[in-house]
Amino acid sequence: MTRAAVPTPGGRARVVLTCGPAGSGKTTHARRLEESGYVRLSFDEEAWRLGHRDHPLSAAAAAQVHAVIQERLVRLVGQGRDVVVDTSFWSRASRDAYRALVAPLAVTPVTHYLATPETEVLARLTDRAGAGPHDVTVPPDLARAYLDGFEVPTAAEGPLVVVRPTDGAAASSAAAAPRSADNGRRRSPRSAVKGRTMSTTISKHGHACIRLEKDGHVLVLDPGAFSDPAALEGAGAVLVTHEHVDHVVPDRLAAALAAAPDLQVWAPGVVVDQLVAAGAPADRLHAVTEGDTFTAAGFAVEAVGNRHAVIHPSIPVVANAAYLVDGVVLHPGDSFTPPPAGVHVEVLLLPVSAPWMKLSEAADYLQSVAPRIAVPIHDAILSDAGLGLVDRVIPQVTAGVAEYRRLGAGDTLTV
Repeated sequence: MTRAAVPTPGGRARVVLTCGPAGSGKTTHARRLEESGYVRLSFDEEAWRLGHRDHPLSAAAAAQVHAVIQERLVRLVGQGRDVVVDTSFWSRASRDAYRALVAPLAVTPVTHYLATPETEVLARLTDRAGAGPHDVTVPPDLARAYLDGFEVPTAAEGPLVVVRPTDGAAASSAAAAPRSADNGRRRSPRSAVKGRTMSTTISKHGHACIRLEKDGHVLVLDPGAFSDPAALEGAGAVLVTHEHVDHVVPDRLAAALAAAPDLQVWAPGVVVDQLVAAGAPADRLHAVTEGDTFTAAGFAVEAVGNRHAVIHPSIPVVANAAYLVDGVVLHPGDSFTPPPAGVHVEVLLLPVSAPWMKLSEAADYLQSVAPRIAVPIHDAILSDAGLGLVDRVIPQVTAGVAEYRRLGAGDTLTV
């Protein structure tokens, strides 16, 4: 049974406009929002109820359906209800019309664009049999016309969330999607580095410590005081984002360097100085600054960002290097550093708990980066109840912008 929507706290409603061509998965996405408490207004269901079976609808028929949807939308928003409008919104003009409709109610809709690859869309439409409002048959020539005439939304129009497929088959074909299906983002040439076709296995070893393995090479990020020292076993390189003890323990890392003569470390200059003071060999330590690119244990790395997030005005801000690995994995350290312009991040290592942040900021960061997968990190200070809360809230408020996957002990993710 669908749960009834309840007024949003404070009386201010939220409105989501699903956006995508026929077959992109809009209704599936809208139903997920419906399960979380939104009222779903479906153009296709209303058209079917009114007896319209053939598509495209005539202008008069479409106007009739929109009139019904719009009347309900205004009424529900006036009651403080959250609403998702489930239709294609194929043009900017159609989206602008709905924005203008609720503007007098001080509500700004968020567009959720379903960036499903064309090949997947066309395959889904081929399988339709006309059995219901969401199974309307679309001939190949009409499907092609729908795709060619579709106007992809941009952030210039207003708030935008890009929703990408998270199943393996769709995700694997997403790289072939046109640039417009990524909201102007392109897949970075950084991801085309030699060896990128090899899969990378990602595992988490406590708090912000991440281990990447590819073709026999091991790269470890932020092996701090809250992480498992075993994460460093067999590592060829370590990346440290900043000097705080939950991200690096200089004595421990210096001991690891002494035990592994091929191990190399990249870190901000202050961390390099601390490691030298702890007895680490200077010839295997590399100071990084924003914009540096290098190869570490067979992985292509770019240092992005240079500042730790503000904890409190009374506490000095330290250097923080976020790392983009192989163009597809982003570890921001203690920051909300965005990826370089034009880069589509496959995996965002998402900080979810710290003195320098609140959970809503983590959600905003996830929506702005819009990765394929988000892996929560920086969570050692949370109780089991706190972890459970984070794992419920983040997916709910980001509304499917990315697959959210927590990596527990022994869990791995392959990209």
